[in-house]
Amino acid sequence: MYTKNIFADIFNIVVFLLLIIQPSQGWCDHISTLGAQSQVIQLVIGESKSISITHIKRIVVSNPKIVDVQYANNEMLYIVGKSLGNSSILISTDKKQYIYTIDVINNIKPLLDKIKTVFPNENKLLIQSINGDILLSGEVSTNLIKNKVILLTGHLYKNKIVDLLTVKKDPQILLEVKVVEIQKNYENKFGSTLYGSNSTKSLSGISNFSTGSLGQFTILKGGITTIIDTQLTKDNAKILAQPNIISMDNKTASFLAGGKLFIPIPIATNLGVSSVSLQEENYGVSLKFTPHIISDNRVGLAIDSEVSELAVSSTTYGTGNNLTIIPTIMTRKASTSLLLNDGDSLVIGGLLQNNISKVIQAFPYLSELPILGLLFKSHDYQENKTELIFVVTIRFIDNTASDVYFR
Repeated sequence: MYTKNIFADIFNIVVFLLLIIQPSQGWCDHISTLGAQSQVIQLVIGESKSISITHIKRIVVSNPKIVDVQYANNEMLYIVGKSLGNSSILISTDKKQYIYTIDVINNIKPLLDKIKTVFPNENKLLIQSINGDILLSGEVSTNLIKNKVILLTGHLYKNKIVDLLTVKKDPQILLEVKVVEIQKNYENKFGSTLYGSNSTKSLSGISNFSTGSLGQFTILKGGITTIIDTQLTKDNAKILAQPNIISMDNKTASFLAGGKLFIPIPIATNLGVSSVSLQEENYGVSLKFTPHIISDNRVGLAIDSEVSELAVSSTTYGTGNNLTIIPTIMTRKASTSLLLNDGDSLVIGGLLQNNISKVIQAFPYLSELPILGLLFKSHDYQENKTELIFVVTIRFIDNTASDVYFR
């Protein structure tokens, strides 16, 4: 593409050197090449422009396939863009020469109008047609918008797209996680607050926290902190942990409420004697969050939840006083995706099963686990009077300034 343009430019120069140095004998005495004027004219394909010059004697077009010149009279002519590219025009009068460089480009107005409609806030995006190519430059908000702009441009134009777009430094996503033990006798009131007119149910059948499959999800449009704080003062809720997790666009952040257990595994030695080996396993609730930034204040959040619990019906190994309980870990997994705005809160409940009292009796060391240990020590939870919920609030962090601050 660019090699072709270089050859065209060389051709134009040669043409005009020949015209200037060796004009025809009949009019060379009357032309002053020192007074030649040069002007650049940009046209889109099919566009015409009028030029007024008196006493036109001769017109030379370096590339008639790109530009057409039509006479109106001996004092006016029209230049018409025929195809993409560059061409030079020499217009001679009795005393003077005029040199025009014509640049025929794509009509990018339909693209500009479409971009303005679809992405009204992308004010730093610049679109140009240069040498038959579509040049995209400037800055856009996200990688997603960049890809959509390139896709839209390719759909409207079959020309080469030169991508010089830069993406605004991705904002970080702060996930404010609250692990809350809440009274079940307050569940109906708390649920009606969450699932009222200011919330969006993301899954069907959300009527309470403790029923259904692996977890229920709902989105609350602000106000969750006030709700929880109110219940804290009434002793209807207890915050077990409130970690902050920072992630970025398309980067996974994880949180584990629980810890690692060493499970005894019976093995047989080469001598045929059985022994026990310890195998490390995760226990508790693992949540993985992957944000996909859609706009300055909107994010798609992919959630992978995994719950590992000990089964009461565990097996034993050995005999007599050497009896070893070998617990069985049951793992349940689920995935979902939600759309949230900056400041929205996601409430996740129903992850743990209600058999913890039996499990604690069989495996008392579970009460020493991080976060969940506090829950398992709770008599209310052991008596099935409370429920565990996770409240995740989305915050965009503006990191374009010298000092990072929350928006």
